[in-house]
Amino acid sequence: MRKKAAVLTLSTIGFVALLFGITLLPIAGPLAPEPNADTHAFNPDIQYRLRCARCHEGTTASHSQSKGPIAPALLDGPSPIGNGDVTVLARIIANGIPPHMPGWKYKLTERDIYALATYIADRQNAPPKASNTATQLVPYTSHLMPNSTTTIGIQLHVPDGAHTYWKLPGDTGLGPTVHWETHPRIQTGDLLFPKPKRMQEGDFRVWGYDKTVQLLVPLTVGPITNTETTLTAHINWLLCTDVCTPQSQTLSLTLPVDTATAYQLQPLPTVHPNWTPPQSIGQRIAIPKPLIMLGLAIIGGMLLNLMPCVFPMLVIKAQHLIRHRTAPMRHAIAYTGGIVISMLVLASGIEIARLAGHQLGWGFQLQTPAVVMALLWLFFTMGLWLTFGISLTLRLPKRLPQSGLGGSVAYGILTTITATPCTAPFMGGAVGFSLTQPWPITGLIFIGLGIGLASPIVLLSAYPAWIQKIPTAGHWLRWVKPIASIPLYGTCLWLLWTLYYQGGLLWMALSAVGVLIILIAIFPKRYRLVSAILALLGLICIGIRDPQLLSKTPTKTSQWRPYSQALIQMLSTNKTPYFIDFTAKWCITCQANKVSTLNTKQITRWFDTHQIVRIRADWTNHDPQITQALAQWERAGVPTYVFYHPIYAPNTRVLPELLTPSIIRRLIPNMAE
Repeated sequence: MRKKAAVLTLSTIGFVALLFGITLLPIAGPLAPEPNADTHAFNPDIQYRLRCARCHEGTTASHSQSKGPIAPALLDGPSPIGNGDVTVLARIIANGIPPHMPGWKYKLTERDIYALATYIADRQNAPPKASNTATQLVPYTSHLMPNSTTTIGIQLHVPDGAHTYWKLPGDTGLGPTVHWETHPRIQTGDLLFPKPKRMQEGDFRVWGYDKTVQLLVPLTVGPITNTETTLTAHINWLLCTDVCTPQSQTLSLTLPVDTATAYQLQPLPTVHPNWTPPQSIGQRIAIPKPLIMLGLAIIGGMLLNLMPCVFPMLVIKAQHLIRHRTAPMRHAIAYTGGIVISMLVLASGIEIARLAGHQLGWGFQLQTPAVVMALLWLFFTMGLWLTFGISLTLRLPKRLPQSGLGGSVAYGILTTITATPCTAPFMGGAVGFSLTQPWPITGLIFIGLGIGLASPIVLLSAYPAWIQKIPTAGHWLRWVKPIASIPLYGTCLWLLWTLYYQGGLLWMALSAVGVLIILIAIFPKRYRLVSAILALLGLICIGIRDPQLLSKTPTKTSQWRPYSQALIQMLSTNKTPYFIDFTAKWCITCQANKVSTLNTKQITRWFDTHQIVRIRADWTNHDPQITQALAQWERAGVPTYVFYHPIYAPNTRVLPELLTPSIIRRLIPNMAE
């Protein structure tokens, strides 16, 4: 009976593989290679159409984002816009086109508004700009401290007889704006304005300031190690008398970084013009992040158990505990020790590479095809163990621990190995933060990740009564174990697809040879030939039936552009919104987010509607530029998603590891879908 069952099972596997290669692959999206990004999909030229009661009908302008502001050819001949209309036009464009004004179709950026206002003022022989020599950056501290907050003041000089505007100017006008260039780990907040003064401009009621004013900008300083850092502010504002002239100035301020007193008390800022002093006196303390990140690492490790590459290990380890139900806690502690030790080994490898001048992150080993191939063989063997109850350890009983505390430690190490292709929520930020810290903090956070990963088994062992209620054998195991093996077989196919992108057909062929060797080593001689032939036929059909797998030539264009630092700098300078997808073929979470969110028609239409440039940073193979970009966002692995928009605060956001369509749609809440 056993022989017949084995023959029937092997024949079924081979038949399924045969059908998979013949019929399923042509329609399986994730297994087909993604086309390379089309660098011509994004047209940098944007047409702006200005139509209103005081503009000539059909007046158009075209400018390239790579060529700077609007060209002087915007208004040829006599200017159709008077000096008194500059601030009105700027306010209308900056605040969006009202639905009751037909003809308005596009929206200019604030940078274009200032360029437009400058050109109009020059054509009307506007008076020269007022001196802004008194405009300066005012530090509220003598030095910066890592992991703390502080404030920087921007003092705008307003000469006698002139005025500038508040953030909400009223019937006309435009408030000040500032664009910062700082250290990647220094975050700037929104401008804070003092109480404005109500003023009258003809028939318009406005809010602003008629004397020198100081604006405040909150700074959040991250874990920086520089001895000093420079803050650069590009400031734009309107200065008005009878006419309004745009002002623009770039200011820089260099402050020392005091890492020795990073966690000491900071005095409250002193009183400055236009600001009411606080009603109470106190002190603030900069709270360090390590404890918070340790908690996130533990939560991330717990959620990591739900990932498809880790979940089957829970079934394997639970069955191991059932066999040792007399002392489950000892085995749970040994299992936790195996996970923690392997986590520390992984963290040590990353630290050694960092000291050698290399930047590595979570899952870095999967950038090597040999490691991916070894994982494929491992997952395939684990799948066979769950499906048939056999493993290679039957051939090596004296070399590999199968029981006792040594077996529990081995299961813990195996769990860590299987977890590396996956990333869970809360885990990315914690691991990314740890890699910017000294080794003790890095090791502590990796230990927390290991404790979270081991927590389900520890919790089960803490209540032996739960284990006693689980039957040791029966029909339920015949169903649970094969079901748990399905994610493992799916992971094998996914790793095979990853190998194609990393090394081509050669690595796929080597993986297939390894799979055949595993089958021959496990099954009896009578069934080796049948199983080997059926498996080989399945692999051959996969390669022949899907011609896309034999060629990396793209079959259709893509609206995703390849990542480059120059592209990000150009888009940021021109205030063009963009979305960055840091991804890798070996990242299961990345591929799941593409299927559920990023590649759906709904989200694709959303990106097109809001004219958001899509950028894909492929980390399948090691790329120092992408690794450095991840480090700037305090991330150590993929997936990582970054969204930038010049209008909606905060301008730049790092999204969660698991995406949903609602998360993407909420990025721009004030626009109609």
